[in-house]
Amino acid sequence: MEVALDRLEQLGPLAGYNFVDKLTKDIWEITPGVNRVLLFLWDGNKYVLLSHFRKKTGKTPRSEIKKAELHRKDWLERHSKKEG
Repeated sequence: MEVALDRLEQLGPLAGYNFVDKLTKDIWEITPGVNRVLLFLWDGNKYVLLSHFRKKTGKTPRSEIKKAELHRKDWLERHSKKEG
């Protein structure tokens, strides 16, 4: 997993097909092996890791994407309170 995060840090979304995939407008997925990490881009060049699961099917389950969207919303709400 550490190698995957290093690769993401170095190359961002250009890390390569079958490694980084944009699932929705805001949610990205990195795919180190059978693991999946859902994340979003924040503040131009930072990634916030939202959730991790082991992928058992061809497509990322919609339930995992919805969960990541909720985590993103929660994270942004909590972070904006600290700023203001």
